Amino acid sequence: ELLIGSTALLDALHPGSFEDESEGFASKEAEQIYDEVFFFADAKTLKLPDDELITELKEDNPEWFN
Repeated sequence: ELLIGSTALLDALHPGSFEDESEGFASKEAEQIYDEVFFFADAKTLKLPDDELITELKEDNPEWFN
């Protein structure tokens, strides 16, 4: 089972930049949720039919499909 979340969810789980070490997850629970999500995508991508979504995932992350 793979979980794919929206980038809006990602922003809620981890406000700010991942590159800024002073900023972190919104909570310990947010960090646990983040760890369970396989991939984050924008709303447009999430609305794609499954076959097109898989194509998009393959383009962005070919190493996952080897």
